[in-house]
Amino acid sequence: TMSLLEISKAVKELAAQCREGNISPDKLSGASFTVSNLGNFGIESFTPVINPPQTGILGVCGTTDRVRKSADGGIELYPAMGLSLTFDHRAVDGTPASRFLQELCKNLRLFVQPVRSLLILSLLTSTIRPLPKSWPPESTPRKTWFVFSVT
Repeated sequence: TMSLLEISKAVKELAAQCREGNISPDKLSGASFTVSNLGNFGIESFTPVINPPQTGILGVCGTTDRVRKSADGGIELYPAMGLSLTFDHRAVDGTPASRFLQELCKNLRLFVQPVRSLLILSLLTSTIRPLPKSWPPESTPRKTWFVFSVT
């Protein structure tokens, strides 16, 4: 078992090998979930495709400025980032997958308060670890839930 710090270091090392183009294909197999980030290419929306035997893939889209009503009744711009979750219905039902995306969005909204969107993209390409035992509810298979974290 790896600690969160060890996982973070391993992910950064693998990412560096990918950027350099010298990663072994064996190191790119065996995953159960993928994060695909096309946001850095300015892509506002896309539908990621699952690579079997994986059970899901999260597509991270680019940020755009959107308009909303401000607290004082005026209008304001805010950074918005699209997410697209594709999952295998043979392994995950729609409800827990939707809850995962809902929880991820909630955490990203809390995270974005003090920082801008570029840090969110770093967050999403960081580390994936299982959620604590208290979540999800007992009726939901635990293998379907992940949370992103930064060290």
